[in-house]
Amino acid sequence: MSELEFTTSEAIEILKPLAVLLGEITVYAIFVFVFYRFMARRDIITANLSRHKQVGYRFIGTIYYVIRHVLFFPILTICWTAVIVVILSLLGKDQQPENVLLVSVALISTIRTTAYISEDLSKDLAKMLPFAILGLYLVNKSYLSLSVTSGVLAEIPDYWEIIVYYIVFVVALELVLRILYGTVSCIKAPPRPSKKQLVSPN
Repeated sequence: MSELEFTTSEAIEILKPLAVLLGEITVYAIFVFVFYRFMARRDIITANLSRHKQVGYRFIGTIYYVIRHVLFFPILTICWTAVIVVILSLLGKDQQPENVLLVSVALISTIRTTAYISEDLSKDLAKMLPFAILGLYLVNKSYLSLSVTSGVLAEIPDYWEIIVYYIVFVVALELVLRILYGTVSCIKAPPRPSKKQLVSPN
């Protein structure tokens, strides 16, 4: 009967793939966690402007709203689309760039729409695809193709006109959702008490 021998070199050889996989999964999971929670939030940017009681309060609020939704949100939409496009292109196997763009923007639009209905539902949608890709990677790496991914990503810039239309659509959708949400919130808000109601009886 042979004796068991444990050596440092053997331990490193066996544990190195485990450590690498642990690092890959951890980094990816943290990225997905931060990514989907941010994208699924109803209010992407929050700021306390209530402290501005002077005359220019309304003007400051208007400028802030315009900067947030007209300038900053399109940049966020481009970043979200880029991430989803990369994730979808990993699936390989007859991926067409226009289809990848279509599905990516449709998913982002759905996530933003459901964020105004239920943030929990929006979060579930936002994390579904990234974690599904992680599951495929763990089960069988052959499902994913880096070579096909690089080919799809290289063709994406050729569809810049479609990308512009998609970005404008998502930004317009966000503005409509924000207006509808604000209108519904005002309707559902309880009426403010009148001055007579605020005065306590003698």
